[in-house]
Amino acid sequence: MSKPVKLVSIRWSLIRNIGLLILALSSSILAVSMLRSRSMVKTLCHDLFHRTASQTDREFHRFFDPVTSSLGIVGRWTEAGTLQFNDVNGANALIEPLLEYTPQVLALTTGDAQGSSYHFLNVENGWQNRLVTVDGEGNRRVEKWLWDGAGELSRRWREDDDAFNPTTRPWYRDVVGQLDGGGKMGALTWTPPYVFYSTRQPGITVARMAAQPDGGRSVVSLDVHLTEMTRYIRSLSISPNGYAFIVTEDGKLVRLPQHGGDEDEVDLAKTFARDPASQGMDATASLLTHAGGVSLRPLDSVRYKLGGEWFWGASGRSRSLEFPAFTLEWSSQSLIS
Repeated sequence: MSKPVKLVSIRWSLIRNIGLLILALSSSILAVSMLRSRSMVKTLCHDLFHRTASQTDREFHRFFDPVTSSLGIVGRWTEAGTLQFNDVNGANALIEPLLEYTPQVLALTTGDAQGSSYHFLNVENGWQNRLVTVDGEGNRRVEKWLWDGAGELSRRWREDDDAFNPTTRPWYRDVVGQLDGGGKMGALTWTPPYVFYSTRQPGITVARMAAQPDGGRSVVSLDVHLTEMTRYIRSLSISPNGYAFIVTEDGKLVRLPQHGGDEDEVDLAKTFARDPASQGMDATASLLTHAGGVSLRPLDSVRYKLGGEWFWGASGRSRSLEFPAFTLEWSSQSLIS
């Protein structure tokens, strides 16, 4: 005996079909809305990052432009013969007022191929000089001066056992290497972060070659202390959920060490070139991982998940500052809830 046929009225059939249609349309609209919402968020984040990049780039210029301008002035004085580094008093009369208005500069140092060097170091309530003189037979003479803030001599002494040799320093080698490779005379060269000889503190140096009227050549350099860089970068107002930072090309943060001591130069350098993850900066470490490290491509936003929360981030080179070995990087991160 056949089963009875269950009749469905046209009314209920229409209601069911309309319901299914509404459900399908709602699902489609929701899916499209989510896709459009995500696309809109990405576009907004990308625009935010580009605006932030331009702002950060301008702020970096405000910090570094006085440094490069001062070095250009020193180079021109040297080439014109106005600045004679073997005349400490005369050199100080030019250098002290110049560096007075560039507090981010810690010291000025020169060096020639024989190993002679003039050094001007800003110290608390004054400055210090070191003059290394090497004669034709290779005999070294190292003299030092300490001056108070009024320019009065506090102390003068000999310290011939000071082993400073400019030709072994990173800034000197980089400039000479650039020229040997066909670089332009007077072109600026930036060092990677390293430890300064005089103060045992970390920083970077910008240097250039200067031809002298007597036919000789000297490398002139300016040291930028990492303390001043860190203080300036932390003062940048990027966004409520973002910040700028500097990393080396291998993705290490450029930060001050958390302790002092008698570490040698290599060990001390390692203490302030740290991996972001080791400093508890998991979002930054994750950003660099998802972005493929320091980006060489045009700036693009990256969406990534960390600790159950979604982030948007971006990283890229400064668009107008050139650092062959040391690259300014920035990143802004916004939590998407």
